[in-house]
Amino acid sequence: YLPIDFQVPDIRSGQAYWTVFSGTVKQFGVWEFLSGNEGRIYGYVHIPNIIGGTPNAQVSLVCTTAATTGNTWFEVQTVAIASGTSWDATLNIDSGYNVAVPGTARQRFDILFASGGNLATTVSGNSLLIVEVRHSGPTTTQIVEGLLRVDLS
Repeated sequence: YLPIDFQVPDIRSGQAYWTVFSGTVKQFGVWEFLSGNEGRIYGYVHIPNIIGGTPNAQVSLVCTTAATTGNTWFEVQTVAIASGTSWDATLNIDSGYNVAVPGTARQRFDILFASGGNLATTVSGNSLLIVEVRHSGPTTTQIVEGLLRVDLS
């Protein structure tokens, strides 16, 4: 797994931001998406120079929420930027997921956008995969980490 370096929210919406989650035992940083509003964050991950012929790329979002009922909705959009190509490339829209939140507050849940299913971008070696995450729904939700799984052989 390769970490996705989420760096910036969409400043046009203002409904997603970096914050500190203050738990009973520890504190850590999360990207928070507010309930009832659309929020977006952007990041990237460097694809290694040598990857498998069929990379089977998958984006995984590690999430949590204080809610114990309801749903949260996420969509991922991606584009691979190779050397010599424009940063202003159009993102490929991947399918969204409406996820029922766990019945226990602050329980981890993962959302997987898999190749051949929900990850529309074909990744190639030595490129940067730009990742946009969009959230909408009635539940305030946090992303603890974003990961890219890609086969190297």
